[in-house]
Amino acid sequence: MIIHTLLSNSNTTVDQPWIYIILLLVGGVLFLIQFKIMFFPTWKGRIIEFEDLSADNCTSCRSAKKGRTSMEIKVKTDDGEIITAEISACTICLNKLMIGSRVGVTQMGSRKVASSIIQLTRGSAG
Repeated sequence: MIIHTLLSNSNTTVDQPWIYIILLLVGGVLFLIQFKIMFFPTWKGRIIEFEDLSADNCTSCRSAKKGRTSMEIKVKTDDGEIITAEISACTICLNKLMIGSRVGVTQMGSRKVASSIIQLTRGSAG
């Protein structure tokens, strides 16, 4: 009803406001999934190996296999288990990830996807 009221004040006509409600619900679900991935991954650990990545510069886009936007890494979890996971080449460069960087790994179907994680810690100001 709120969306209908907001849109009716503009010069558009809303014949089917349920479309906007569905879009809001889908957006909310996607937000919750991303929130879970960033704050509560299935495993947490440190990167121990990259797939064909030069340590000197960010060449991850060139080292990813043709037709793929991700590459494989190996992560040693806090439990000591070694997991092979996929990570976006852009995530490596943008977050300046390197061997020893802390990442989270989330199981998505048959894939394990790594991403940078956000840790909420208490710190002293100043």
